Amino acid sequence: MTPAEPWQRAARQRLVRAIANAVKPDQRVTADAWAEAHRDLPPDTPYPGRVSLARTPYLYDIHRTMSPGTPWREGWWMKPLQVGGSLTGEDLIGTWICEAAGSMLVIFPTLDDAKQWELTRFEPMRAHTAPLRKRIRPAEEKGSDNTKLRKKYPGGVMRLMGANRPIKSSPIKYLKFEEPDEYPILPQGTVAAWRTSATRPRPTATARPPSPAAARSTATCCAATSASGTCTAPTARTRSRWCGSS
Repeated sequence: MTPAEPWQRAARQRLVRAIANAVKPDQRVTADAWAEAHRDLPPDTPYPGRVSLARTPYLYDIHRTMSPGTPWREGWWMKPLQVGGSLTGEDLIGTWICEAAGSMLVIFPTLDDAKQWELTRFEPMRAHTAPLRKRIRPAEEKGSDNTKLRKKYPGGVMRLMGANRPIKSSPIKYLKFEEPDEYPILPQGTVAAWRTSATRPRPTATARPPSPAAARSTATCCAATSASGTCTAPTARTRSRWCGSS
């Protein structure tokens, strides 16, 4: 057998490395560790610079509950204002995109709220966080294929929508409700209808592990699916809700 040429050996090694990287499982990185390692807050925030949860230690457990790789499929948080809820939600979104990518739906009371969040919260986070800048190109950049309400990244796409929009079938790995107590009460078939459904019990303030049956299911969103196949969620008087299936 003729010995392989140096360029052939190098090509074989590159192929082996590429295959190994492709099948390598996602790293188990919690949202708090990701935020403290990568996220910088803009200069116009109360605490600019690198995120530090040491000021608000109660946020550690909430970050970790919905981090990729945990057994929790659904998380609820009943809270007052100005205690770090928005920061936590943004850290979770950043972690989901960078560490265990999948398509995501973020739902706001109205479409105007979604546009405002993209402008004042998400875009500053993307601009000041290197892993997000690497994965998501600015909407105004030519050829980025991104808009104010759709952000594409390797492994998925994040869509922002209002609660009064019709529910359309699409595979979703992560679902986040923003300010669900402000959702309008609308007929079945819209996102807001989830808030008034009585098909599931009222949530508690703590996360619940999935049942064996739920753990085996592949739902298009982290909200439970009823026997009729309709995504439903209970009435919620919470300020924020985070759901994620990993």
